[in-house]
Amino acid sequence: MSAAQTFPAPGLPESLEPGTHDWSHSLATTKRFVPAHQVGAPRPPVSTIDHSVPPPPVPFRPKLLLTIPVHNEARFIRTTVELVDLALSQSGIDYVLAVAEDGSTDGTKEILRRLKQEMPELLLRMEPEKLGRGKALRQIWKDVPADFYAFCDTDLATDAETLVSLVLRALSGNEIVVGSRYAEGAVVQRPPLRAWVSRVYNWYVRNSFRDGILDHQCGLKIFSRRVVDELLDRTQEDSWFWDTEILVLARRQGFDVDEVAVPWVEKKTRRTSYRRLLSDIGLHGAGLLRLKGQSGGPVPPSSKVTFSSQECLTGPSAQER
Repeated sequence: MSAAQTFPAPGLPESLEPGTHDWSHSLATTKRFVPAHQVGAPRPPVSTIDHSVPPPPVPFRPKLLLTIPVHNEARFIRTTVELVDLALSQSGIDYVLAVAEDGSTDGTKEILRRLKQEMPELLLRMEPEKLGRGKALRQIWKDVPADFYAFCDTDLATDAETLVSLVLRALSGNEIVVGSRYAEGAVVQRPPLRAWVSRVYNWYVRNSFRDGILDHQCGLKIFSRRVVDELLDRTQEDSWFWDTEILVLARRQGFDVDEVAVPWVEKKTRRTSYRRLLSDIGLHGAGLLRLKGQSGGPVPPSSKVTFSSQECLTGPSAQER
């Protein structure tokens, strides 16, 4: 894994008892690292830093910080981390793989602790209580410098190879690249009711804010350092609605968005829970009211959203809006 490691603060022992808020970092002695997937690769010792101590600096800025936000994902987390690490390590990208664990209670924390012992280069942040995906991402992205920041869903509804393709598209010069289940060429498998509600929601957001984006919610997004520097502190949402908020703010600021059709498979459930559906509608409805109440001008006409299919990931975008 071509990942950056972090040094412990001067004077700290190599291992401290973790507090209620764990920052787990790997310790390295050089700035050149052996990929974790190489058989027989030497493993650096692990350093666990107490939550009361500021996280130590990353010794060099990686090209990509890929974060997997996790809450009660014991079923998927190990496989997802291993698949994403393998795909990124084979891509040649300089990257840090991070997990933002968000107050899980189903055994996810124990799995991650074991995984950290096996993969010392994994950057792991654990929370004693649930913060919400938006807040968990904000905290870890503020602490780790990178050229590009990305996140993906824990169940890999969009596969690891597609993730790498979108990252490479971002690194080629696109400041915001998002996966899309509704751009032409996307292949989606999910419960019909949830798919219908999602399409209605995205239609409403697109027409309310005139941002031109077809899919605000797909759990695969990449942002440049400039976007994160300008927008991260302006986001206020802690929940899943953060995805919509940061894209609307980005379009208001005139950032272009490259929206890429992806294969997307619902893996968590074959049926839609009405209770969960109503909860999501309430959460996103409240978020939309807050976002509409914020001051912000219209989307600059000079900015655009481009739509790409999987067949043209390395070529020009299929259409523009």
